[in-house]
Amino acid sequence: MIFLAISVAAGIWEVTFSTALRKLAQAGLGPHHMVREVHRFDHMREHMKREAFVWAEPVGNFYFRLSNGEWRQMRDLPCQVPANFQGGFIIYGYGPNGESATFSRTLPRELRD
Repeated sequence: MIFLAISVAAGIWEVTFSTALRKLAQAGLGPHHMVREVHRFDHMREHMKREAFVWAEPVGNFYFRLSNGEWRQMRDLPCQVPANFQGGFIIYGYGPNGESATFSRTLPRELRD
């Protein structure tokens, strides 16, 4: 991934790979910075597992309405949703066992607040 980032920088600046690496390092964005960013994401994921984060989004975010009034799914659903749903929410959780998602017709009180 780090190689790809440096290659993209080289392409944007239209310079050689070594020149891009030098410019990134001079700007404080070299390989050491990229490694820290990768580990920062790992630390954030571990924090989310420890704190058991929960959030929700309307199931309507996964659909768009056609001109004839029909609803069409525009991206994959993270969980099973009943075919006859009339609104509802996808509830996401991130805890010790990793990420999970479930459908709910109503928003739990804890998330409404």
